[in-house]
Amino acid sequence: MKNLLNPAAVLVALAGPVFAAPQDGTSPALPETWKMERHELREAGWGNQVSHTILAPLGWKVEGGSWYGPDQAFRVFASQNVVLTAPDGRMITIGPDIPFVDKTLVTAEGLKRLPNMSLDDGSIVLHYPETPRGFAKVIVDSLKDERPKAKGWRIVDARPIPEATEPLLKSLEPTVRMLQNQASMNMGTRLTVDASVLSVELAYREDGKKWSEVHAFSQCAFRMTMPSPWNQLGYAGSDTWTNWSINGGLSFRAPKEGLDELAFIAMAVRSTLRPTQAWLQMQARHRAKIQQISHEMAMDNLRTAAKISRIQAQSSADIFEIQSKGYAERQAMRDEGHRRTINTINEVQEYQVPGAEYPVALPSYYERVFSNGNGEYLLTNDLSYEPGSDNSLSGDWTALKPVR
Repeated sequence: MKNLLNPAAVLVALAGPVFAAPQDGTSPALPETWKMERHELREAGWGNQVSHTILAPLGWKVEGGSWYGPDQAFRVFASQNVVLTAPDGRMITIGPDIPFVDKTLVTAEGLKRLPNMSLDDGSIVLHYPETPRGFAKVIVDSLKDERPKAKGWRIVDARPIPEATEPLLKSLEPTVRMLQNQASMNMGTRLTVDASVLSVELAYREDGKKWSEVHAFSQCAFRMTMPSPWNQLGYAGSDTWTNWSINGGLSFRAPKEGLDELAFIAMAVRSTLRPTQAWLQMQARHRAKIQQISHEMAMDNLRTAAKISRIQAQSSADIFEIQSKGYAERQAMRDEGHRRTINTINEVQEYQVPGAEYPVALPSYYERVFSNGNGEYLLTNDLSYEPGSDNSLSGDWTALKPVR
């Protein structure tokens, strides 16, 4: 079963309720004037082509870009993993979207559950955590491997966000109905669905500092329980297949007192992350080819692996082929109504940059935006501010007009 989570629902769920404005009506804790610069994230495996672009606060380090699962997990499609680090150690991570599988099967020796972090038919096996605290433990276990210097990990809070979960569940209703109909055609098969938007807060020490770190993400699980072929031989139990995923992951760390401000900065920065058209087109081709191979899994394993290897090697050629054709499907993907809807969800406003082919998407929290034409942007709500009179700036700064 493929990953059926609706990405738009994730954006809706995470955009507002998780990091909502203070209830007393005050404005988000953002600086009055904020300078951002554009970063191009390049993919070495595709001829050093640009896979994503993002705007980050001036002086922050930006790393990452495309993300891939293990080599043999060919059912795990590429997504993104971008890490932004401030000079003072604050950090924002826009994590990958990852599907998993969890299977318990009837065997002659009894019920057997596939082991964690193994591979099954091109999918990553990870036992479904079941509870918010279980998800928090999965995150901590992963971070312990990534950050060996961090010590004293502690789960401060782990809970669902009801206001954000409701639209997610609503978006899944058509898929649930379809799967329920399919299950009803197979006698004894049952379907259960669990989906939610979760918030996890962690605390730890690293490099002599105390950090608080918040992870917000959606999770969705489809579990099929069905009779086993072994039942006909007198063995008891049922086969259980759980296909689940983590999507829309956003995390940020700061000293405890700085979490509120960084939450809004994280949302603003994430809203500017953009995959390039070439990367999207290449991924669409890659997915189609892998799905075709999935239907041939009865073939010899070596032949299948060879095909997958050739597809990976072809990725760079696909990029250049797409570029040479001039993105024939670009206009369809940039449909005006779709563009405005996504911008509203992401809380961004597009601005036309002089001399640029495409507009730039910037956080919509600011009334005035300036650019120096070198990929740097200055955002401000100070109506009297003029870059030309700011001695800390150099170059010519031009006010940008919003795209209507």
